[in-house]
Amino acid sequence: MAIQLATVQEVLEGALAVARATPYASEPIYETALFSLRTLLATQDDPMPPGWLRAVAPLCDTRRRLGIDALGASRRDQLQTRIAALLDVPPVESVAGLADIESSIAAAINVGAPRYNAGDIAGCCIKYWVTMQALIGAPVLRGFTGYARIIAQFKAVVEAEPAVTPYDSRGVDALAWELRHAFDNALRAAG
Repeated sequence: MAIQLATVQEVLEGALAVARATPYASEPIYETALFSLRTLLATQDDPMPPGWLRAVAPLCDTRRRLGIDALGASRRDQLQTRIAALLDVPPVESVAGLADIESSIAAAINVGAPRYNAGDIAGCCIKYWVTMQALIGAPVLRGFTGYARIIAQFKAVVEAEPAVTPYDSRGVDALAWELRHAFDNALRAAG
């Protein structure tokens, strides 16, 4: 039986609630949730997994450093960032054309821009980053003009070498704008 995104997010919401209720134990709770999810994902044998699943897999692998890890100063903060990213994964299954990419970008901006404007710049980064990951991983049902250029924009940002040290407020802001510019460039390429 294939795992569903809603189930993944529901389980993670439960882990997050337990972590909030017991902050002294939050780091091992996050570690356990991510390890358990990684183990569950390893049992999936879908020959063409959906884009959302390809975005979820690297977030669960805490042995691998990701670009969004620099949003957190401590190990606990980094794990919490990954949980937040998992809760923000869009339900992208596949990409059939430019309209699918445009609608995913619009949905991400509709969440990310208000977060940014409210002062949750890291939350904006998380939404944009995980949406790009889902679009990069989404199987393309048929080729179309501009796809490779758009995905290259996204890969340049999300697959860049992760920062060694945590971002300060200017670094978080710069990442938010780098992600947003990649979306804007993708929309221009699609238009």
